[in-house]
Amino acid sequence: MTRFGNLLKIFLIFRFTHESFSFDLPAKFSRSVKESSPVSLIMPSASEWTSAKISRHKKIHMEIEWSKATFEEDCSTENPEVHRVFHWPGEKVELPCKMCSWESIFNGLPKRWALARNVTEFFLKFKHIGTDQGPKIELVENVPFLEDLSVVVDKQKWSDLSLPQNREKVFQMQKPPVFYQRDGVLTIYRASAASQGVYFCLDDHSTSNPHVFHVLSAFLPPVKLPPLSSDKRSIQSDNCASRNRLFASHNWRFHYMPSPIREKHVCEYRGDDSEDCFDMEEFTPIEGCENSETSCRHVIQDNRLPNHTILSINFKWTQWSPCVSNRQIREGHCWINLEKLDELMPLTDHWSWLLELWTLQKQPTFKEGIPLFSSFVSSFIYGVKFLSKCDDEYLATSTSREALENFYLTVVLPSIGLTHLSTKLTNAFRLCFKFEKIPPDIHLVGTYAIDKRKC
Repeated sequence: MTRFGNLLKIFLIFRFTHESFSFDLPAKFSRSVKESSPVSLIMPSASEWTSAKISRHKKIHMEIEWSKATFEEDCSTENPEVHRVFHWPGEKVELPCKMCSWESIFNGLPKRWALARNVTEFFLKFKHIGTDQGPKIELVENVPFLEDLSVVVDKQKWSDLSLPQNREKVFQMQKPPVFYQRDGVLTIYRASAASQGVYFCLDDHSTSNPHVFHVLSAFLPPVKLPPLSSDKRSIQSDNCASRNRLFASHNWRFHYMPSPIREKHVCEYRGDDSEDCFDMEEFTPIEGCENSETSCRHVIQDNRLPNHTILSINFKWTQWSPCVSNRQIREGHCWINLEKLDELMPLTDHWSWLLELWTLQKQPTFKEGIPLFSSFVSSFIYGVKFLSKCDDEYLATSTSREALENFYLTVVLPSIGLTHLSTKLTNAFRLCFKFEKIPPDIHLVGTYAIDKRKC
């Protein structure tokens, strides 16, 4: 027998004589797997799979579907390998199952996916994962009616976007995400801000030492609408703002467009035709961000910040895309970076969320900060593990409900050059904020920039 044949024989013997899972992540939804059940979208909990009333051939077929994983070359058993994943709500997100050891790759055991909702707690307790002292971990699973056709759908809770006949109101009921595990990849359809967390795959041999993680977070740009009637506010905010205060927009892309870069000095620098540059806007430099064509850094100046704390807003461009039809495209986003924090200094309630940000930024993947409009920032400031709803009315106190608006209106905007006399932004940060002031009201929309050039 060839060497390959011997390896295959060993693999098959190990695979089909191995005992059932000894580690179980409890399922939130109880379900039973029967011979008549559809092929599961994702690996069930250990107890559900052990008690599954299906034929051996069907069980083997389904386990093979879930057994694939890939090796992470840069992995270390001492420190976690963290991959950051930022997405827009409603997008499809794909997370490959990656592991640190070749044994885990080739042991033939089916992999299931786990999730830590509390991201900062996870990294603080990472070395104790799988023990009582470790972070709280839950099983990644679908809501029951997605896996079991016999389950009656709660139409009041889960429904499509509906337009009443009079079309005066738009009601949006959030549909649940769909988790689909095949070919070594977890695909999340309709990923939302509630999908935020640390995802990783594991099997019976790797539960105590997983080291490759995907940290998921959604883009939620802030929106402050001028005073509107409740009906108009519901339409403009997709029922995500029951009051006239700033809110994190979960449906931003269906209402707004990114900012094109239209600055005269950039146009002239690139040697574009003078006629094309004629009607472009003048640009006002701000300390640290004198040229909007390059990435830049601006330190937040606020007397309420704790001593010895350096918090900055950075404008960062992505790499230029490949040249297509003589054009290249790149995106520009605002990031927040906590560069320095004295952990021994007490923090007021107003700034207590900086500890969450500091914990996250201790990870090398996040050492240069996170997107300013990331759901991490909103959840940290609101004081919750993740945003389970788009309307902030579910938050415990009025102070927490006002916290996000206070941060942007009293900290961020004054720091980037807006005063009580300002009517618009004229520096690089106008590529991150669309601002209009018609006293005494303001209209603010967080955004990002799109830049194009000839190639």
